[in-house]
Formats: sequence, structure tokens, C-alpha cells
Amino acid sequence: MYKTEGGCRLILGSKEGVVRIFESSTRELLERGNASKCMILRAHIHSHEGQVHCVKLYDDANCAVSFGQDSKIILYDMQHRTLTHTIMTSHRGAILCGDISPDLTYALSAGSDGHLFLWDLRAREKLCTMGTRPHDKTRKYRATHLKILDDDKPWELGKAPWPGGKVHKDAVKCCAFVNETPTHRMISGGWDKKLLVWDLEKYASFTELEGHTGRISGCVASYDPRYCCSVSEDKTVRVWDLDDLACIAVLAGHVGRIMSCSMSSWAIYEPLLLTCG
Repeated sequence: MYKTEGGCRLILGSKEGVVRIFESSTRELLERGNASKCMILRAHIHSHEGQVHCVKLYDDANCAVSFGQDSKIILYDMQHRTLTHTIMTSHRGAILCGDISPDLTYALSAGSDGHLFLWDLRAREKLCTMGTRPHDKTRKYRATHLKILDDDKPWELGKAPWPGGKVHKDAVKCCAFVNETPTHRMISGGWDKKLLVWDLEKYASFTELEGHTGRISGCVASYDPRYCCSVSEDKTVRVWDLDDLACIAVLAGHVGRIMSCSMSSWAIYEPLLLTCG
């Protein structure tokens, strides 16, 4: 749920490929005192061919994006409650999660194929596959005139992970941009039990946050860009310091695997973390 000028807005995805938009005014919230009782269905949009795995609101809840099993990224205009653009990705499988950067420059999609794609949100074009360098004229020149062979330096051609970086070797279940402007870091977690921190300028991961012993099913960046949280099938919630690259707290309480997590961005000084198992 996101706060708007006149109240709040909620967007939900479904197994049928339908995106539903709910809204409520501040007056209704004050009168009834319960958001669940005053949310009104404003739109019912058939957008994906298959399950909607992830939805995000951004730009003060005026725009939205959804990621689906059909490997599509779909953008919405919340003011007119309409679908505005569809991006057909090259994921070899379902898109399991995605995110929008705080500066509204990038979109990120992660899939069951283990790949993370970075997108230019304004141009609606793919920039690169995270872990490899994007193709450009400079690298084509070097490949042609300096005779760089795939076996020697395949990363220069965007065909292999950048040296020293790590990539996911199984489905990527969660990803999030670090809450900073301009955006230059992101995190991702997967079924390979890896939680990676990425440098957007190098398109490569620069460290792995180690600690989880089960599949990582969710991650979220705090309002403070120094911290992030992750949840796993090992029944633990971990809080990380992204400056020191260390785990600063392990939260227990779940008796089964934890499926997802979310953090409030409204209360800057007292952020609330919600986990679901």
C-alpha cells in the first residue's frame, strides 16, 4: 500500500494475469479507521498471460509496473488506470521479481533462468545482463581490430561474467535497488543461497553477503541506504550493513520457511519490517 495526496493506493497481481487497483480517500480512512474496509476497486486490468509475480508502484504512486510469468514487463498510468507500455523480455522463463530505482532511471527484472536484466526505464530498452558488460561500438571495435577472442576475454564482448564478480546459478527470487540517488547499487537473492551486492556502473557484483543456509526468498532495502534485510527458507531474517558488508542482526521467530518481506518507507526514523512465512 502506498500513500498518495488524497489517501492511499494499493495494487495487486493475480494468478489469472489480472492487475487490480484499489484506492481510498483520507476522509474514508479517518472515518472508518480501517484501510481494509474502505479500499474501493478502481480498475481491473487483464495484462499478463499467466501469473503476475510482482507489482510495484513508483513516482509517488502515479505509475506502476508488473512482472509476470509470461516474461513481460508492463507499465501502467495510475491516474488514468490504463496500461501504457509492454516490454517483452528475453528471459528464458518466468520473471519472478523486479524493482524500480529510486531515481526512476532503471528497472530491474530477475527470472527463473538465473539472469538479472537492467533496463532503461525512460527508453524502455535493455541495458545489459548483470554480470556481463553491454555491447557497444567500443567493444565491437576492439573485437574486430584488436582480435580479442572469446576464449581470451569473453567478458569484453558481453559473453561472460566480469572477472572477480559472482552471478546466480539458480533462479533469482528477489532483487532491490539500494535507496540512494543517483542509484549505483542493488541487491539480489536466489535459490542458490547467495545474497549478492551489485555495482551498477560495472554491471557486476562486488561481494556476497554470507550467512543464510537456505534458499533466499526475499530482500528489501531500507529507507536508509546503509541497511537492507533478507529472509530465507532457513527460518531467519538477517539485517545487513551495506557499508561494512556485514550482518548486524539475526531475527528469529518463524517456525517455517519465510516467503517474503517488506519495509515501510513512511516512518523514516522508526521503519517497520514485515515478514511473511
